[in-house]
Amino acid sequence: MPKQAFAALLVLSMLVLAGCGQLQEAGSSGRDILFLRSNRGLTVIAAGAEAPSFHAAAVPSRDWTTVIRSSFDRRGTRVWAVDPSAGEVTWEQHLGGRLMVKLTAEEADMVALAPIRERHFSVGRRHTRLTIAGRSLSEPKSILLKGNYEPEAFSTDRKSLFVIRFLPARAPTRYQVRRLDIEEGRVHAVYTPDADLQESMGGTARIQTASPDGSRLYTLYTTGTGNDRYAFIHVLSLDEIWAHCIDLPPEFAKHADTATSISVSPDGRRLYVVNAAAGMMAEVDTSTLEVVKTAPIDFVVAAHVHSAVDDSGSTVFFTSGNSVAAVNTMDLTVRASWEMDQKVQGVQVAVDGARVYVGLVDRIVVLDAASGKQLESIDPPGIKRIQEFGPVIRSIDQAGIVCAC
Repeated sequence: MPKQAFAALLVLSMLVLAGCGQLQEAGSSGRDILFLRSNRGLTVIAAGAEAPSFHAAAVPSRDWTTVIRSSFDRRGTRVWAVDPSAGEVTWEQHLGGRLMVKLTAEEADMVALAPIRERHFSVGRRHTRLTIAGRSLSEPKSILLKGNYEPEAFSTDRKSLFVIRFLPARAPTRYQVRRLDIEEGRVHAVYTPDADLQESMGGTARIQTASPDGSRLYTLYTTGTGNDRYAFIHVLSLDEIWAHCIDLPPEFAKHADTATSISVSPDGRRLYVVNAAAGMMAEVDTSTLEVVKTAPIDFVVAAHVHSAVDDSGSTVFFTSGNSVAAVNTMDLTVRASWEMDQKVQGVQVAVDGARVYVGLVDRIVVLDAASGKQLESIDPPGIKRIQEFGPVIRSIDQAGIVCAC
């Protein structure tokens, strides 16, 4: 089926919410909330505060409004959800066995866990045990699957868990996207108009991000070798339960594993893909599922790229190495760029759009969004080294495994 025909079948309802690259207001204080990761776990802190509101090992929900913590005791595993801005526990459960949190639902009201000593999927395993728990369930549910599976995302109605099935199970070289019916405990195919998507084909998962309303998951893949490599975006609808792939121009296959970033506009209508190594940027229409605009980007080539869209959707801020650039979304041109004195670990945009927070290795620099003038330097309390900055989904641990696209 042509992409245009498939797009015509979609009845999409976009909610205009704060995007993954955006900041939330810090309650009545009006301060921007900053999100970062370090070797000690997650930190949530209001800009200018003397102490973080949350600082511990945890797994965040997509927008970081809730984080999931876990610990072991004589009874097994205690799992609890915390509002990081207030430090309040919103729900908790005790589960049998020693389990690790693998994945949270959109609002962290449901989680998927696996045995702490489970073999890594890349090593291979005959069976997979998943435990589904959370406020949305009256009691935890344990599911044993024949084969090698990893959880990918919960559906928005919490009835399904999208999973990755690795094949062959004991020595995986490829995989498929599948849907686990939580009530039945059975795995089903995911609807797609492309027959090839039902087969296990080549493609290595790189990075991913979610739509602002949490209804979609966008994952960047590359496939092939040498001159035959190409890149694409795998689209997984978490509410309408379908999958689709968007082919990217050939330039985006170059060093896509390290030099590419993807971000979504706050209204969810546009997806922006930047590849610093190729010097290219693309805009994707998320309703037609097509690349609608590309442009060359003259920017420094670096190992890691980060990006965020401002609340108006008029500017994409992206970083590469020590550099920060502001790109006009009307024509995908760089209107300004600024140099930092350290490698950039991530970028966030203030709620009012007037400031840009740039995470460096040991501090956060606040820039004027229009001029790039440094307004402030923030030393996050208790953090020696920032590993990632911003509420974004980053690299995927699926090197060497191939995708169903």
